[in-house]
Amino acid sequence: MLRRLLDDPRFVRTKDHQSALAQLTYALQEAERHEEAAELFRQLQHVVEDRHGTVHLTALFARVNLASCNGHLGDPAEAVHILDDVVRLQETASHETSVIRVSLHRRLYTWTGMAGDPHAATRLHDLAKASETALGQHAYATLACRSRAAHWAAAAGDIPHGIEELTHLLAEFERRFGHDDAEARASRKSPDHWRTHTLQNLPPTS
Repeated sequence: MLRRLLDDPRFVRTKDHQSALAQLTYALQEAERHEEAAELFRQLQHVVEDRHGTVHLTALFARVNLASCNGHLGDPAEAVHILDDVVRLQETASHETSVIRVSLHRRLYTWTGMAGDPHAATRLHDLAKASETALGQHAYATLACRSRAAHWAAAAGDIPHGIEELTHLLAEFERRFGHDDAEARASRKSPDHWRTHTLQNLPPTS
């Protein structure tokens, strides 16, 4: 019903249109219906930009989530391209803060890793140190950067360190932010992935 309402030209002109569009779009993303979510994130971006300008925070994060959808649909290079533009725009915005800056760069470096950047772990490790200085050791943004850095350290070959760090961070996320937190879920999945990877790549026994 909400999707039909969004397509009604009478509703498009109301003040509730942006809110309803955002609600549906994020629900589709949460359900991992990335292709549909990508289409609506583009719409949300244009609606907000038309009303508030290109550097409005809602427009920028519509682009951020569009990048994520593109990445999940198999195009991490396009995700990086979109996020590069968002980072550039954010640096000119009046609402630029340490939390936003760290969040955007964390997403950018994560997708550069997915696109094949061998330096993703180093970039995320350095970002985690910068976040700790700006926001604190136990800030959500800092812990999230450390989690991503550990994952990409494992991807670069240091699987034991990656698993150890991710296991430690999982306990930290669950204690501070709850079992169902998004970064807690990511920190839970990643060690399992690397343990399975290690087992699958053991040399054959005689």
